[in-house]
Amino acid sequence: MSWKNDIKFSIMFVVAHCVTLYRRLKVYLGILKTKYGIIGYQLNQHGIPLSDLFAEEIHNGASQYDRFREDDVVVATYAKSGTNFTEDIVASIYAEVGLHQRGYKPHVRMEFTFFKAPNKENLMAHVDAIPSPRIISTHLQWDHLPEKVRNGTVRTIHCLRNPKDVVCSGFPFFRKLGVIHPNLTWKEFFQHFLNENIIHGGYFQYVRQWYAHRHQKNLLNLEYEDLKKNLRENVVKIAEFLGQSLTEEQIERVVAENTFENKKKAMGSLHIMYRKGKSGGWRSELTVEQNELMDEKIKSEFEDLEELNLQYD
Repeated sequence: MSWKNDIKFSIMFVVAHCVTLYRRLKVYLGILKTKYGIIGYQLNQHGIPLSDLFAEEIHNGASQYDRFREDDVVVATYAKSGTNFTEDIVASIYAEVGLHQRGYKPHVRMEFTFFKAPNKENLMAHVDAIPSPRIISTHLQWDHLPEKVRNGTVRTIHCLRNPKDVVCSGFPFFRKLGVIHPNLTWKEFFQHFLNENIIHGGYFQYVRQWYAHRHQKNLLNLEYEDLKKNLRENVVKIAEFLGQSLTEEQIERVVAENTFENKKKAMGSLHIMYRKGKSGGWRSELTVEQNELMDEKIKSEFEDLEELNLQYD
């Protein structure tokens, strides 16, 4: 099915390219302002930096969503921290136990629905239309999550990734997505990341907020690096969290289906969500100076978080 996905994503890329060219023209004409390299820069009501593509009304509407179902699961991550990886494992488990057809992901990313939901009302209808059990993902910071997520009413899987790989993965992704200025350099983007001037809010603030609520009920904490190293163990852990019992054969199928190589092949070579799919790639991308700056930032922000154990390989 890879060729079908390639065709689908080729069409999406053509559309995205046209949108990007149009937005660049608006930047050139001064219609769209750019700040911190973010095209169409704006602050939402919580002071979170957004691009105009991520409509403020949708972003804020996602924070207020309250029509959760008993069998919903929320996948919460900072951007480029294993969102699709985690969602796909959940979808594979649901397929194995017959809750959904294989290859179908009952999924919506709440604040990323600008093509399907141009306003808050459409967002609600779009989310409500997803068949159960739904996988609802988000990059919202803890303080801005829907109340039923924050109070533990809804089952939530949180996946954390080290900031060195996050920043290295984020730069090419946001460029392809067309939300940062094409002339923004890697060096400039890296500095904006350290200064927390990043779309959807800063990484370090995000982690500190989640850390404070790490023992919340109905919350499963995962680490991207551990998912890569110990996929089978984590598949079992996720299945148990979802209340699903898998046979050994089913576990092996879920594992095989969600290796990076098989997932990228299944999704098609043009899918922008899958880049290198490895941990520790920062070692060949960060300069010595950038690595030292990042180490200083990590120490200053996380030194008092004794239970935080970031993995870098």
